[in-house]
Parts: sequence; C-alpha cells; structure tokens
Amino acid sequence: MQIKILGCAALLLTVGCFGTNEETHPAYPSAAWSPQASNAAGSGGGAAASSTQSVSLQSSASAAAYLTDGMGHALYIFANDVPGSSASSCSAACLEKWPVFDAAALSVGAGLTISDFTRFQRPDGAWHTAFKGRPLYRFASEAAGSSSGDGAAGRWYLARDYNVFVAAKTDLIPQGANMPAPYMTNRAGRTVYAFMSDTAAQSGSAPVSACADKCLEAWPAWPAPAALETLILPASLKLADFGTFERTSAGMPIKQLTYRGYPLYFHTPDVAPGATSGHMSGAWRAIDPATFAVIAK
Repeated sequence: MQIKILGCAALLLTVGCFGTNEETHPAYPSAAWSPQASNAAGSGGGAAASSTQSVSLQSSASAAAYLTDGMGHALYIFANDVPGSSASSCSAACLEKWPVFDAAALSVGAGLTISDFTRFQRPDGAWHTAFKGRPLYRFASEAAGSSSGDGAAGRWYLARDYNVFVAAKTDLIPQGANMPAPYMTNRAGRTVYAFMSDTAAQSGSAPVSACADKCLEAWPAWPAPAALETLILPASLKLADFGTFERTSAGMPIKQLTYRGYPLYFHTPDVAPGATSGHMSGAWRAIDPATFAVIAK
C-alpha cells in the first residue's frame, strides 16, 4: 500500500489549507506505514528503511525540542520544500549531504502524534517520510547527539513545529534582498507580508497600520500569540525582533504580530503553501528576515 501526502488542492475540498486560525498548520491525513514499501539500500540518497524506525523529541537547552531518529541523529527540514506538496527540493549532490529519512514502519515517542507523519514516493522510486507535510532529512556528516546543521545556508533547520518559518523561491526577491532569498512564512508555509505604507514602531511607539476595514479582508492581520516567548523560531530569527500591538479587525480587538516594528499580514488569495500572490502588489512585500530594515527600538 502506497502512502502519499494529499496536496493542498485536495485538502481544500474538505477542511481547507489554513482555516480560520492562521497559527494552525494544514490538516494532514493520518497514515499507516507499510513494510512492503521500503527503499532499496542507497535509494534516494538514504539507507534502506528498516521494518521499524522511531522518532523522538530531543530536549534543547536553548530552544524547543527537536526530532531525532532512533540512533539519536537530529532530523532536519529544508526551507526550499513546500509543505504538503509530496515533493522534495533536495536531489543529486544535495542528497549526499542531506540524505532522506524514511521509515517503512514508524513508532513515535512521547509528545509526538503518529498522524503528523506521512510518506511520499520520490521520482526515483525511493520513499520519504514527512513531519506535518515537511520532508525529513539527516545531516550526513553529523554524529549522533549533535545539531551542527541547524541554520546551515539559512535553509536547513532542526525539525520542529515552528510558529514562524522561512521558504525560498528562485524567482522571488523579498523586501530587503537584492536576489532570491528565504522569506518569512507561518508554520503552514503561508507567506507573510509587510505593508510598506505602514508606519513602523519606533522608540517605544506603536506602529500605525494603513490597512483597515476592506483592506483587512484581503490582507488579514497575523494574530499574535498570548505570550511572545512561546513563539518557536528557526535559528535565523530572533525573538527580540517580534512584537505586538493592539488594533481592531472585523470590529473585534486583536493583538497583531510585528517584525522589526512592522505589522505582519497574510494575503487571502494565497490558498496554498508556497503561494506568493501578494508580493509586489502595490506596497506589499514578502520579507527577507536577514536584510529587512532594522527598526530603532
């Protein structure tokens, strides 16, 4: 039995890709693992999948726990991959450095849910296990117990359920960058935007949003979590760059998340992970966190 991740288009027929809570990830179908559908040795840049492999959460002194395999090797996700797409952007020489993680049968440790893991088949016939729609990899040169690959090239990160993440497209130059660069998304891979007509927070003052009423229907505000310190961020992002301010949306008071003083938004037509329909629409821009203007505190 072949287990594949359903694409976002299929999910839209049932529960939709993002739902009403922009903090949630897309709904991924439960999946059973079949020992018959295992990789041949070396296929897809990874070792043969054993009849059973385990995934556990490894605690971290400086950040949220991350996924490891049964031998204690850290597992990673790749910013170039589109969550839920049943596809990997890592192939050929890339797989020599970042081999596929796959399990023909899977057991998960405390704090993990089996339905958050799925499998898809790569073009070469090899199988690949994903966590919440994101393909999982090992770092080939890394010893068990190490996490030295975290943040590599600004695109490889320890596998966690991030609240904020980054994506990359070769044909998109985000705000602040002068060439294609990783841009900010939420945990589901939904592109995050800044409105350059807004007035950013400076010297302790709150930002002033130029988007209200009908504008917020097309560009919904990103609601902030109850406590900023609960944000789970990739290694390339700093919690100190995020903030909140109070405003109204649809007549209701909310707290909107900000980045370096700028309010953060989504674009309603972005119905699938990886969509960037709002970038360069008037004053709206996708955000390169590495070079986005640092706002005076």
